[in-house]
Amino acid sequence: MINWRRCGPLRERGAERIADTDLAGLLASKHSAMVAAGAEMVGEFQRDVLEEKLVETGRRFLKDGAKTDKGCVAKLAIVNALCRLDHRD
Repeated sequence: MINWRRCGPLRERGAERIADTDLAGLLASKHSAMVAAGAEMVGEFQRDVLEEKLVETGRRFLKDGAKTDKGCVAKLAIVNALCRLDHRD
């Protein structure tokens, strides 16, 4: 589970008030904790439109994963979000 304080006011807005562009911005972060937070919200809020972005982000974190994602926080959140979206790839 991600510490939502890292996302501050964004998480507090609620699902209906968080723009897809905000979530995509989290997924584009170089910080694995921010990516993980974004991925969790994408899955929780069922943002199917960001499914391909999740896949791309997952591929990015698979490259040199031990260095880019210590503890696999981002990778696990991405996989969980893809499962919640019923991704079949």
